[in-house]
Amino acid sequence: LGLLYIHNILWSMWWALSFEQRVKEDRLDHSGGGRLSFRGVVDMATSTSQVFSLLYQEKSKFLAATDLFRALPEGEIEELSWRLPEVRLERGQILYAPGQEGELHFLLREGKVRIYRVLCHRELTLEVVTPGVMFGEIGFCETPTHSSYAQVLEPSKLYIVKRGDLEYLIHKYPTVSVELINALSEKLRAREDKLVDLLFKSAPAKLASLLLCLAEEEGVTTRDGTVVIPFPYTHGQLAAMLGVNRETISRGFSILRRKGAVGNRRRGILLQDIRTLIEVARSG
Repeated sequence: LGLLYIHNILWSMWWALSFEQRVKEDRLDHSGGGRLSFRGVVDMATSTSQVFSLLYQEKSKFLAATDLFRALPEGEIEELSWRLPEVRLERGQILYAPGQEGELHFLLREGKVRIYRVLCHRELTLEVVTPGVMFGEIGFCETPTHSSYAQVLEPSKLYIVKRGDLEYLIHKYPTVSVELINALSEKLRAREDKLVDLLFKSAPAKLASLLLCLAEEEGVTTRDGTVVIPFPYTHGQLAAMLGVNRETISRGFSILRRKGAVGNRRRGILLQDIRTLIEVARSG
């Protein structure tokens, strides 16, 4: 994580130094093929400043729209947008692993991140983080050490929130602590529901409950009233969410197809009948 943060800073420094060197040499090419005038350098610098200003305006808008920071004053949001480093990660990368210190928190801007544990050589997915959600809250523990893995499911962009910055906001703005408690409570409730599913429900009921949850978080309603989960979850990934094997997921889909609850789709998951899914999920 330290390397990711340093990379972020070094990239900005490299860009600034590169631009400065090109200005000094005054050898920047343009459509005319000659030397760039002082006016041209000023225009480029102004344009670059405007681009960065727009980027931070978008960042501020995103932060202001999140549950955690929506009650902050505009000035505080703008200050926070300058303080949060941005990191881009590719599919499959591990953000943190068990045993690593958890002094940093993460706010997902784009993409998906899977939080999971490995138990008896099998993976159990605890949560799939979606944009606007903060994760890595282990930093509030007395001994902040991660016990889970965080793996990127698709190309993602996230912001790093330092523990000190978050504690400052919590002390200054009680609404931040309330929203943080609400978020943690919701995660606890979701994991309690998952525990009940794992212990007491049949495989088709587990799968139906999971699909309903994914539909609520990610689903897109089509013109004909069906719901599509656009992300191409594999049977292996779904199995890891339920603590079962791939064969169990395949059998579960076969049963749901026969009931008309799900359909075939080349990419993503097609939910044809939500009522039937609810009935199967409740049947246990």
